[in-house]
Amino acid sequence: MCFHDATLSTESRGATIERVLLTMDFLLKQFEQGKTLYAEDAFMSPCCNSRWAKLDKYYSLTDRSPVYIAALVLCPQNKWQYIEDNWLIEWIADAKAKVQLFWKREYKSTAITVPTPASETASTVHNAFQEWQKKRQRSQLDIDEYTKYLQAAVLPKVKDARS
Repeated sequence: MCFHDATLSTESRGATIERVLLTMDFLLKQFEQGKTLYAEDAFMSPCCNSRWAKLDKYYSLTDRSPVYIAALVLCPQNKWQYIEDNWLIEWIADAKAKVQLFWKREYKSTAITVPTPASETASTVHNAFQEWQKKRQRSQLDIDEYTKYLQAAVLPKVKDARS
C-alpha cells in the first residue's frame, strides 16, 4: 500500500525533483517498520531487509549531486526545516555545506544587485563620520539571494487546486 500511495503522490504534476528524497525517506521508514514487524518471519524478514538495502543504495546515490537536497530546500514549504526535523543531526551540516557550495559555484555569480533610489541617495557623504558609517552599513541588497531566501519564513503547505 505504501508504494501505491507514494506512486500516486509523485506522478504527473507531483513528479518533481524536490519530492525524490521525501519519497525515499517515506519508503525507507516503511521498510524499517517492516523489518521490525517481521523480524521473526522467515519469509518476510529477508524481503524487507533486501528491499531496504536496495532503496538505501539508490538513496546513497543522491549524494553524488547536491541537486536533490537543493531542490528540497528551495521548496518554500520545506527549506531546511524538513531536513532538520527528519534527518540525523550528523548529516545536516554536510548537506548544508554541499548546498552552499553548489550555490556559490553554480548560481551566486549570476546574481545581480539592483541599485535602489534609497541606496543612491544614501551614497551622498557629507563628512568623515557619515563616510565611516556608510562603510559599515549593510543593506539587504548586500546579502546574497540564497541567504535572503533562507531568512524568509517557511510557507505553509497548500493543497494543489488542480488536484
